[in-house]
Amino acid sequence: MEYQEWPAPAGTEHLIRCCWSLRATAGQSEGAESDAAEPDDAEPTGAEPALPDGCPELILNFGDPWRHVSADGSAREQPRAFLVGQITGPFVVHPTENVDLMAVRFEPHGAAALTPDLSLLTNHWKALDDLQQEASSPLSEVLESLQAVCRAMSSLTMAERFERLSVWLWQYTSVGKHADYMVAETVRAIVGSRGAVTIDDVAATIGVHVRTLQRRFTKQVGVSPKRLARTVRFHHVCQAWRRDPDTLARVAADCGYCDESHLVRDFRAFVGEPPATFLKALPAFSAHFL
Repeated sequence: MEYQEWPAPAGTEHLIRCCWSLRATAGQSEGAESDAAEPDDAEPTGAEPALPDGCPELILNFGDPWRHVSADGSAREQPRAFLVGQITGPFVVHPTENVDLMAVRFEPHGAAALTPDLSLLTNHWKALDDLQQEASSPLSEVLESLQAVCRAMSSLTMAERFERLSVWLWQYTSVGKHADYMVAETVRAIVGSRGAVTIDDVAATIGVHVRTLQRRFTKQVGVSPKRLARTVRFHHVCQAWRRDPDTLARVAADCGYCDESHLVRDFRAFVGEPPATFLKALPAFSAHFL
């Protein structure tokens, strides 16, 4: 698979982390499907997990459909354009053939304007058509312009797609009801500390009641501040381990874990297996996003 990443367009960095693309033709993608027919309710071969990173994503698919594989093994086809909310565990997806994706990775609070309550999208997604139907003006017009951009993108180069998407992102960041100041400041504190800050300390700094902050944060980010902090810390562990593989005890300490057993518990929650097992055989698809 060919993975590319672009920085957020100038002026959108407060809401957008980056844009990315992923392309591969049949037979080149990791876990490509065999020629044999596969039952709709069976788990596809070669399915790999997308991992929690604390960021909602807007996915635009110009290739063949992807499927999400649920915990019970059943598979569900994803839409062509959709918003994925926060994920709290391994989110197993599977390309059916040709891969041609472009996506926006939001900051944790960056997609708050797109739907009234992001907590309803945790471990789920919502199609662009549905987002547009529930949006009020002027956001609905901005989402309609994205529909037009998507229709024109399929025949363009990746660089041309990014240019079109950049224009849309400038439109998006200028309209809609984005996250509250207190939520945005809490996200910045969590990300800046690599998940080491406490919600009590942030609430005291901002001057707001903890419960008020938790309620607004969960609605506008999709998970609680504590859950986001755990996710950010877990993601930092994966990145640190890939840069400088060492004993897990050292990595855990460097990333703020009180002991290795705490790290192991988080890994089992986020990826379903202990860190040594997962990191030594890091799935190729997952590695693109660490």
